[in-house]
Amino acid sequence: MKRGSLKYLTRRERRALAEYLARLREQFGDQVQRVILYGSKVRGDFDAESDIDLFVVFKELDQTREDVLSRLVLDVDLKYDVLVSDFLVNQARFERMAKIHEPLYQDVMGEGVDLWTRTPKLLWASVSKKPRTMSRARASSSRSARIAKRSVARTMRSLP
Repeated sequence: MKRGSLKYLTRRERRALAEYLARLREQFGDQVQRVILYGSKVRGDFDAESDIDLFVVFKELDQTREDVLSRLVLDVDLKYDVLVSDFLVNQARFERMAKIHEPLYQDVMGEGVDLWTRTPKLLWASVSKKPRTMSRARASSSRSARIAKRSVARTMRSLP
């Protein structure tokens, strides 16, 4: 997986991507596990009709969330006059794709640019006999939010 290579995106596409990521973080921060840019805009074999391909992994994904995301993509598309195509999966599907070496998974992981990755949490319950207290849960959630915020900030700093 590549890191930070957005050289084939136009300024307008970068602004659209930055807004998409910011709104995604604002609306679904704790649920988003990964956002990966892939496709022709990463490989460099795009044309005038090419879209911005994003692979988005959520902890859980339901129809309500998909509807909200469709609206978010449409808003960004119209505002910046670009075409964003997001492929949405939940964590379980992502893990199955990896396990069976699904071609899309192989392409995304091989050529993709990691825009946002939530560090997996180490749950106390699975490591020791200590119960996970509310303060530990809050600290873990807060830590995850900081990690996501830094990841989005890094991506936004790389944009012109």
